[in-house]
Amino acid sequence: LEGERMCREYAAQGLPVTIVNPAEVYGPKDYEQITAGNLIDFAKSNPVMVSEGGTSVVHVDDVATGMLAALDKGQPGQRYILGGDNLTIRQLAELTMNILGQKKPVVGMPSPVLRALGCMGSNMKVPMPFNPAIVPYAVLYWFMDNSKARRDLGVTFRPAREVLVPTLEWINEYFLHKK
Repeated sequence: LEGERMCREYAAQGLPVTIVNPAEVYGPKDYEQITAGNLIDFAKSNPVMVSEGGTSVVHVDDVATGMLAALDKGQPGQRYILGGDNLTIRQLAELTMNILGQKKPVVGMPSPVLRALGCMGSNMKVPMPFNPAIVPYAVLYWFMDNSKARRDLGVTFRPAREVLVPTLEWINEYFLHKK
């Protein structure tokens, strides 16, 4: 947020700054589990607990293409959302299970319950079947509108299934079947 504020200031002073805001980026080789972590949690948990929130998923290659297009076609001082399909966390979990061929229950958890469990997991070091650190933002809806990027930059974003398949193939090889 602070970086974007600075970019807007510089743009107002005439510097040719274009802003891109990637949504939730997925792709192979997310070794730090920045976004792969939730997919790994879905794959390993039984039942799969999900929050009430949602997110916009985008493939890392589509973000890179969008950034290059913003350099070439973006208007200084403008912001472009680089995001794909909007999915609820339940839809994301169900799509993950479908791609992995797993059949297990997906259980919706009310936000207050998840927040309490997350606090307990973090403060008391109680193991949870999810990462407690993600709870504060996972219970929100991070749906995005990419129409300006599609219109002005000429970029497209692959559907959620096409975002998740290569990501989950990599996760399956690297994290789930690691020797």
